[in-house]
Amino acid sequence: MQPLSVIKVALIATIAAFAAVALFVSAEINVDPAQLWRLHWIFSAVAGGLVLCGLAFIGLLVWQNRLLARTYDQVHAVTEDLRTAKNEAEAASRAKSQFLANMSHELRTPLNAVIGFSQVIADELLGPVGTPAYREYAHDILTSGQHMLDLVNDILMMATLEAGSFEATLAPLDLRYLVARTVAMFRGAGVAQSRSIMLTPNKPWPWVAADPGAVRQMLLNLLSNAAKFSDPGTPIEVACRMSNDGDVILTVADRGIGMTAEEVAEVVRPFQQAHAGLARKYAGSGLGLSIVAGLIAHHNGRLAIDTEPGRGTSVSLIFPRAVPRPETAAGAALAA
Repeated sequence: MQPLSVIKVALIATIAAFAAVALFVSAEINVDPAQLWRLHWIFSAVAGGLVLCGLAFIGLLVWQNRLLARTYDQVHAVTEDLRTAKNEAEAASRAKSQFLANMSHELRTPLNAVIGFSQVIADELLGPVGTPAYREYAHDILTSGQHMLDLVNDILMMATLEAGSFEATLAPLDLRYLVARTVAMFRGAGVAQSRSIMLTPNKPWPWVAADPGAVRQMLLNLLSNAAKFSDPGTPIEVACRMSNDGDVILTVADRGIGMTAEEVAEVVRPFQQAHAGLARKYAGSGLGLSIVAGLIAHHNGRLAIDTEPGRGTSVSLIFPRAVPRPETAAGAALAA
């Protein structure tokens, strides 16, 4: 039992005793003086006990007040320390993201030079290399350089999103035109060789307010994931539809390995992969879907993933609403 509860019980008992004495005195007022003297001492003892209990109660209140004050000071100090640590961590994160975002030119320029010169050598644009092995080495350098550039671009885009430096330029966009151009571009990638990529439906798609470059990158990331995590003999489907609420839903679906609900929660976090391990089969930075989630958020939209292990994955870009088609075809140039 707490000290305060003990004091309360003692006070109640003392007051009850005092009331009992008062009743007894009123009933025995005509007794002899010796009896009255004894009652006087009983009453005095009860009154003294009541005073002591009151003093003890006041002392207990003072002690608890000081204890609460010390506890409050300690909690306040810990809170200030945590707030300072949080602010320092956020500042360090912003500085890191800003640094990476500012490194775009310094990182891409040498990689582009490596890719460009290795392309010249591999294609023997300036004449025969002479030794076939050199040509093979040039192809290896080209492939490695392109892979490294893809990783650098993903990291820089993620840093730009985290630093809050990305700004989407939203304008009316012919979604089907841009998707068709992007799919044609993707067919030239090594991972898409001999892949069946279908666009459905054939009827006109709605227009959306979007940034063409951002939509292109989101679609390329989704196509790359679909090709990477599904068998080359299975098709990839790109479809567009309108929801009952008027949202425009662009979906990339595959028939690959699929994911569990726990894996879905991981893949939208930066640098996470659903199939990770020391001997990971599927290479990549693990930034694809987190970049897509960040870019679609800049369109006031959202990312939706429908998947099941062994059944495939459908990833949807949900734009908040369609926009009227421009009267002229000039709007289609925005997708170029």
